[in-house]
Amino acid sequence: MKLFRAESGYSLRFSFAPPPERDAYAASLWRTTNHRHYLPLAYWGDLQFARLAGIRPAIWRGRQMFTLTCVAVITFLFFRTLARNLELEPTVAVALGAAVTIPLVFQPLMNELIAWPVLFFHLNWIFFTFLSGYSLLRFVSDSPKAIWAWVAALSGYFTMNCYGIGFAVSLSVIATLAGLAIATKYDRFHQLLHLAGAIRSAALVAALLTFLHFMAMCFLPIANNPTEVGTRFFGLGQ
Repeated sequence: MKLFRAESGYSLRFSFAPPPERDAYAASLWRTTNHRHYLPLAYWGDLQFARLAGIRPAIWRGRQMFTLTCVAVITFLFFRTLARNLELEPTVAVALGAAVTIPLVFQPLMNELIAWPVLFFHLNWIFFTFLSGYSLLRFVSDSPKAIWAWVAALSGYFTMNCYGIGFAVSLSVIATLAGLAIATKYDRFHQLLHLAGAIRSAALVAALLTFLHFMAMCFLPIANNPTEVGTRFFGLGQ
């Protein structure tokens, strides 16, 4: 585990800092961006986790493995549900889900995602991206529920809190919900007509959150956080 590298090293450094210094750092997360990635929730959560885990690699590895497991589950569910919505046989749907999930999870790149704690953010980005897609698939199924529109909208927005490129994911979800709202207005997607209000509300809330987050990405100052400060703080640098 490369605990002291990248932004996780910064979280570890401040997890051992005096409370006033640590609190000042936590507050700064909301006022600055990291190379235009505005991730205050992610970095604040990483700081709190660092306070609990300390420099025990097993705990950090457990976090990475748990998140990777969640990614595997949602990937499988996404492709299985996609196949079922295309009216493929259940056995074929399960086979498709497994055929996509297994190569994704067991590829060599996953070793890096586990070894670098900061890539926990990227794993979460993958998870919320597939969750938003899975929710949309459930929403346009034969028995739609309003909750899936909200899960899709919020999980699409949450991708922005894990990785700046989540902006594209959130926009895609908003565009999909907007398209569904327009379709219901013209009596398309008859199974969704009674949920038109929920579709519009979810799309508007996601659009507002995405706009405000994008403004923060563009206009807040960039933080000057050395990526290997944890290494130097713990006396492990050259």
